[in-house]
Amino acid sequence: MYQLRLFKISERIESFVFSEIFFLLFFDFQRAAKTKIIPKSGIYREKFHE
Repeated sequence: MYQLRLFKISERIESFVFSEIFFLLFFDFQRAAKTKIIPKSGIYREKFHE
């Protein structure tokens, strides 16, 4: 049961990364252009807290 749950979580993270990696990169660069800082962990934190 626990292994299955762990697998589902990792599967979700994997699909999230593959489906939104370009989207996240785009926002990283867009923000970097505005704030002159690349918010590496910031965008991920916002995404997971939504």
